[in-house]
Amino acid sequence: MQRTLFFFLLSALFLYTNCKNEKSNSTTTTPSVSAVSKGFYKHMKGTIADLPITMDLVQMKGAADEYEPYIFSGHYYYDKYQQPIALYGEFDSVGNIILHESHGQDEDMYFTGKFDVSGSLSGTWCDTASKRTLAFALKETAVDGAIAFDFHMFEDSVKGWEHLPNSPIGSFDMQLLLPDKNTEGGIAAFLKNRILMGISNDTIEKSYTKVSLDAFKNAKRDTFFTDYLAAAAEEKPDSTGLLPAMLNHAQSSSVAVIFNENKLLSLGFAEYSYSGGAHGNHATGIATYDLAQKKALTLSNIFLPKYEKVVKNALTNAVRRHFKLTPKESLSSVLFDNTIEPTNNFCITQKGILFLYNPYEIAAYAMGEIELFIPFEEVKSVVNPRFLQ
Repeated sequence: MQRTLFFFLLSALFLYTNCKNEKSNSTTTTPSVSAVSKGFYKHMKGTIADLPITMDLVQMKGAADEYEPYIFSGHYYYDKYQQPIALYGEFDSVGNIILHESHGQDEDMYFTGKFDVSGSLSGTWCDTASKRTLAFALKETAVDGAIAFDFHMFEDSVKGWEHLPNSPIGSFDMQLLLPDKNTEGGIAAFLKNRILMGISNDTIEKSYTKVSLDAFKNAKRDTFFTDYLAAAAEEKPDSTGLLPAMLNHAQSSSVAVIFNENKLLSLGFAEYSYSGGAHGNHATGIATYDLAQKKALTLSNIFLPKYEKVVKNALTNAVRRHFKLTPKESLSSVLFDNTIEPTNNFCITQKGILFLYNPYEIAAYAMGEIELFIPFEEVKSVVNPRFLQ
């Protein structure tokens, strides 16, 4: 399974807007953005069999109301190891939630279950390779100091050629998680600013303190619409009246929770775009925040000076585990090179660090996003003591 969580999520959102766009009659370049309220974020704790686990799960509107009214994305981890495992899923034909684990390998492990009236999720966890089936149960909680988030989703579209009823469409959608109203004021303001920076791909410090959510999403949408209409204006239908399929452009962005405990928060900012060609492009930026100090963490905060060699060796081992390489196999059998360097695209848990490499960064596009986890125990000689339990 070489689809990763974020690639699946954003591709699903792309399909959703394309299905919707076939019914669209929009003729203005700046139509109002509609807010979709059918979504949530839950931070849950529970067990698989007798093993404690934690899950961060988002539900959002899916590809098309009549086919997949909702889709799910998230991460979970076994509390003993705290290695985030990406999830993606949907409802099946009888109303069960199916959550597939995304390992980047040919494995099929998944949860199937339902929410009860109290909001608890329970069912079975399955491993098709080993034919294991175990009971699981999860309940929403904030006992570990997790931040609660409100879910926001916005979507809109514009016709490329407004005089044609079957015009190609430019589709825009954005899924946001923002601190709920009970979040301590200083932390809420810090996170709002950082989340809007993250979804905007800001590389330098920028303040969104006085920017309303409506103004923010409208500005993002209008920038995309302007670029799309300029591209559409350069093209024409062919002589048969057919429209270039590659003019159905799209831009999707989302926020996901990877780790959320004890004032340590890791978020993934994902973006998918299609502007013609064989396929779209997707990438995810990760940020980890120390909420006690209201700061974004860097590798120099996590590790001691001269950490690079130790972490590089641990990453080499992580590649071998991830792709199941033998000690004699070269990393270049799966990556572009035979070596791998740490990336600033990382998140930490209380027991390790996860590095994420985007498509084309260290391997071919078909490999998707590659997530490599290093337990702090493997590199504790270079880990800042404040991050060691």
